[in-house]
Amino acid sequence: MFEKMKTVVRKNPVMEGMIYLIHNNLLPFVNFSGTSIEDKDVPESIEHIESVTGIYTSKLSGHGIEISNKTILEVGPGDNLGVALKLLSLGAQKVICLDRFRCHRNETKVRAVYRELIERMAPKERERASEAVLLTQDGYRFWSDKIEYIFGTEVERSLEILGREIADIILSNAVLEHVYNLEETFRNLVLLLKPGGYMYHGVDLRCHNRFRGKSELFFLTLPQWLWNLMGCNIGAPNRKRIGYYRGLFEKFKLTLISESVTLEADAEEVEKSYDHLDKEFEGTSREELKVLAVGFVLQSESNQMAKM
Repeated sequence: MFEKMKTVVRKNPVMEGMIYLIHNNLLPFVNFSGTSIEDKDVPESIEHIESVTGIYTSKLSGHGIEISNKTILEVGPGDNLGVALKLLSLGAQKVICLDRFRCHRNETKVRAVYRELIERMAPKERERASEAVLLTQDGYRFWSDKIEYIFGTEVERSLEILGREIADIILSNAVLEHVYNLEETFRNLVLLLKPGGYMYHGVDLRCHNRFRGKSELFFLTLPQWLWNLMGCNIGAPNRKRIGYYRGLFEKFKLTLISESVTLEADAEEVEKSYDHLDKEFEGTSREELKVLAVGFVLQSESNQMAKM
């Protein structure tokens, strides 16, 4: 029933916009942002966890970056800590999970996911994972020396809690596009990272189904003030394009080791919206506009930023 209602609403942009306005300004506490396994069964949830972990490890190892005995900061883990558990099983020393939201979750299903995830592991991996979590009949508990979960804290304020230079590697997947103060976020990420440390960020630059009935890029034609009113409190995409991220990397002296574009809009889609873009995107090239998903591998040059 709910899915049918969403389908009807998304056929009417005015009605869709009104619902976003109400949700963002009157009901921001009703928020399912970050619920990556909410609508999945246990096998599908495990597949998702293993897929994200695979992205992280392959992108890093492809450049000779290993996670063994490393402290990893995962930004925006969402409604489960399965990826952290997998990273530990593969040899990470500790994983710190930082999230702006305390995402809605079905604890019974999450416990079942953890149990099945561990059971599927090879013996050595299972041993490492079992040292990080205690699974009981009615719940679970992570040991903080292995997995530390901090929620309700934005990256911009995380230094107060975590301190400087605490992570060898920082990871995120489909998170940064929901952050509205990216400049302050990267200022803090660089300070959280040890000198010479690495980051991987997978960024989804799409509309996240907002006004997709019009087109994938229609959301870039709306005035910024209106876009903020419709989503700044509930994790709507920030609309920043690939060029903005490149500028941040340069500003904070992060070496861009690799940039992998994984999804692009077709030329017809780009042309449909190009002449109607909001003024915020003046000067954005068609080449930049067509990038819908990208992954960045970065390295901190030194501790220069810690002196700022």
